[in-house]
Amino acid sequence: MTKDRNSKPGRDTKSTIVLAVECLKGSSKADEWTGDMLQTGDIVEEILIGSGSSSSGSGSIRYKAPFKNGKRGVQKILHNSFKNKETSIVVRVRRGRDGFAELHACVVPEPGYKNKYVLRSIEDPNYAFGFTDRSEAECSELQGELDDELCLNVLMFLSLELLL
Repeated sequence: MTKDRNSKPGRDTKSTIVLAVECLKGSSKADEWTGDMLQTGDIVEEILIGSGSSSSGSGSIRYKAPFKNGKRGVQKILHNSFKNKETSIVVRVRRGRDGFAELHACVVPEPGYKNKYVLRSIEDPNYAFGFTDRSEAECSELQGELDDELCLNVLMFLSLELLL
């Protein structure tokens, strides 16, 4: 039985609840197929907010996993950030055992909801995502399904290109 920093004594890592990415609207760019974009099931490791959210962290506020109160706690962080006009954000995620990715985004209100926020990619504003609480096992399962789906999409794209 493996332990991590989120585990409670006697709990299996796979049943640990983590903050995960939930994709709301896909990208219009082929870059999404490379796997560089955040995907549903990616586990959020770190959030940097403000002042360009550079990795140097000067003027940025850094939040690291585990996130207090999970999704609700992060929604409160996003609300305060938006209210203070600090909407630049970098989200760093873990994908699988060794894979990491990060995305520069901006905090925007979710249409139709009061005090609920989502993130839009700086590079592709069509790409929007939020956060959800999931078990690590669910995230692993989703990441496996998405890897299969990604391969299928790339193969379909390549076969269409060959036909043209």
